[in-house]
Amino acid sequence: MSSSLAVRDIDPLLKDLKEKKQSFGRNVVSLAAELKEVRSRLASQEQSFVKENLTRTQKIWDEVGEPDVERDQTIIGD
Repeated sequence: MSSSLAVRDIDPLLKDLKEKKQSFGRNVVSLAAELKEVRSRLASQEQSFVKENLTRTQKIWDEVGEPDVERDQTIIGD
């Protein structure tokens, strides 16, 4: 009789463990999807930053003239 009692005690534990395992699996899937979305947003923000930086750099060059590397090296003395 004590062995059947142990089986009855173990069965709810196994059921609980199975439910926790399923919940953990769902959480992993959810976190993976969230990570993918965040990576995508970060890549988009990075592209926007690069475009903005290039636009600002071009505006500065338009205002003061593009750098003349050969002239600058002559001035520096290289």
